[in-house]
Amino acid sequence: MFYQKSSQDILKECESSLEGLYDFQVKKHSAKYGKNELIEKKKDSPLVIFLKQFQDLLVIILIFATSVSGLSHQIERTLLLLLLLF
Repeated sequence: MFYQKSSQDILKECESSLEGLYDFQVKKHSAKYGKNELIEKKKDSPLVIFLKQFQDLLVIILIFATSVSGLSHQIERTLLLLLLLF
């Protein structure tokens, strides 16, 4: 755990110094660990995000309750459940 070590121990472990890495160290670390960049995932479209919410069990139960409430002509309860869904 890095938080339990002294700064000198961490620098030694990372093969670095207070001045940073030299060019040859950067190349060595890049070859060993890869480039220091994040790979961006493909983002879901708004439609896919909207449809994914229906995979949740609670949402399915709310849809079922809304349907039963609507079929039993309880308008206020149906509107309240629709408001909760959206």
